[in-house]
Amino acid sequence: MNFYIAVASVVGLYFTAMYLVDDFVLLAEPSDYVLPVTLYRWAFGTSWIQTHHVLMIIHVYTLWWTGFAAVGFFLWHVVVISIGRTTHELRSGAKLRCTATVAENFRSVFGALWLLNFVFPAHIAFQQTSDGIHWENIKASAAGIAISGSLPQYRDSGLRNL
Repeated sequence: MNFYIAVASVVGLYFTAMYLVDDFVLLAEPSDYVLPVTLYRWAFGTSWIQTHHVLMIIHVYTLWWTGFAAVGFFLWHVVVISIGRTTHELRSGAKLRCTATVAENFRSVFGALWLLNFVFPAHIAFQQTSDGIHWENIKASAAGIAISGSLPQYRDSGLRNL
């Protein structure tokens, strides 16, 4: 989902900026791009700024921060998936080792044609290769004893603490 939010925010920001270049930039002062100044000038009628200009400036600010956050979340999840861990496991310092390749990790999460899922979201057609609970390629070590194979009790331990 972060991927689609990132794409939509970046594309929306581009088109909103292009509209503002045609309609707003010609008359705007540099301070008109500061949201509180824009709102003040619009509310008290001290400028030529109209309601749709205020909405577009709010839209630019919203698209900027949602796009930035979505790109950040997307990149974080790409890293987490590529190393075969979860955010909880990374933050808690769980002693796990994933023996799968990066491609196998992505297939496990997004299905056999995982790259196509980014272009054409078809999670129903391209099912995940695992059940999301059991992973045969995860190795854990607890107190010096290596444990391998399916580890649902270890992987789900964060959910029991909620």
